[in-house]
Amino acid sequence: MKSLFDYKSAYKTSMMFFALAVCFCVIAVIGMAVYLHKELEKQSAMIYVMDKTGSISTADNNELDVSGRLFEYEDHVKTFYKKWYAFDEDSFEPNTTSALYLIGDVGKKMYQKYMEDNILRTLKQMNMRVYVEVKEVYIDMNSMPRTGHITGVQTIKRLKGTVSRNMNCTFELWDVSRSRNNPHGVKIEKWDVVNNVVIEDNE
Repeated sequence: MKSLFDYKSAYKTSMMFFALAVCFCVIAVIGMAVYLHKELEKQSAMIYVMDKTGSISTADNNELDVSGRLFEYEDHVKTFYKKWYAFDEDSFEPNTTSALYLIGDVGKKMYQKYMEDNILRTLKQMNMRVYVEVKEVYIDMNSMPRTGHITGVQTIKRLKGTVSRNMNCTFELWDVSRSRNNPHGVKIEKWDVVNNVVIEDNE
């Protein structure tokens, strides 16, 4: 009988250690899973950037989102500005058509003004070419909607000579869904020319 009780006691002790071992393994697995999940979250919040020399550095994802969006806003405004104010008789229609995808309802009024002024006919009759040079783009990232201004110079070249004038504008930007015609996902909903004074006339 004594040996039977010893056997039962040893069996219970073994089962207890086995249960403890199983519990320890389960806790360890859960702990490892939680740890790995947190590490993956940290890694997903980091972006690795390689410069021209091949050096790799890390940057916070949120920080790059803000600065990256700023760059997209700037490029969006520059693209519209160049398409809307720089053209010749061959590029006028494709430039204005693609620019209208970047701007909201105010673009329809601006295009109507071009039509009323017969810009295309003037380009053909006077053999005109219009160029722009962007000087500065500023966007206030603390405003909603985003606001800012762009400064530049528009130069009109024709047979008689050239005329250059300031082409400084203010604008408002709204986020929209990205598309093939609007890859930045931005719409200009307000656009005002605040300075277009002639600065050089070589006619």
